[in-house]
Amino acid sequence: DEQNIADSLMASYYGKNRIKQKLIDKKLDYSFLDEYIDLKEEKERCAHYYKIAIKKFASLTHNKKKDTIYRTLIYRGYDINVAKEVVRALFKDDGVNDSINLKKELVGVLNKGINKYDNQYEVKKYVIDTLRRKGYKYKN
Repeated sequence: DEQNIADSLMASYYGKNRIKQKLIDKKLDYSFLDEYIDLKEEKERCAHYYKIAIKKFASLTHNKKKDTIYRTLIYRGYDINVAKEVVRALFKDDGVNDSINLKKELVGVLNKGINKYDNQYEVKKYVIDTLRRKGYKYKN
């Protein structure tokens, strides 16, 4: 019975910690779980869910996407170290999509700033602050 529940939760891409918690909630034995789900399988399932999540959070900026996926993996019950390892291994920092999104965002924010403020300093500050809130980084 416990293994059937664990199998159904594994099919939903839950991590070992979440499966363990569900079994505890149902007052079922979870002692078999460490042997039943090995580290390699946990990493593979985590990596597969990562690929689903990358599509789900496609509209976010590079850093926000990476952080959100990391937090989502932990929330779904994957071990912190497994989640870190998978995100680090699979999240390639190519920045191509991020720069395209940045250009689009910049044009919109810049137009709003020009309409809203009279001097160049206030426009620059508005653009930088707005883009930072959206997850982009800025270095002087």
